[in-house]
Amino acid sequence: MRRHALFATVCALLLSGCSFFSGYHVPTLQGNMLTASMRDSIHVGMSKSTVRRILGSPVLNNLFSANKWYYAYTKQQGYGKMERRHFIITFRRGRVFKVSSEG
Repeated sequence: MRRHALFATVCALLLSGCSFFSGYHVPTLQGNMLTASMRDSIHVGMSKSTVRRILGSPVLNNLFSANKWYYAYTKQQGYGKMERRHFIITFRRGRVFKVSSEG
């Protein structure tokens, strides 16, 4: 009987897998990761095609205004706090009118 209890305990520990132990967790990266030099290279007066060439396609499209591009980026290290950054570009007449960032 004691052998069965020990066997059941070992099986339960093995079936619990890595969730029982807190090990390494791969960082989760999502969205457009923009470097500081990429963000700094965007300035008022640039065309949409130039911005797209430098930053790539925006991750979020505004359905109500085609003149606003959202570049969003999230990063989470394991179970730690999630880091969020937003880079927003507003266009007027096909040119950059305003650049703003959050996070």
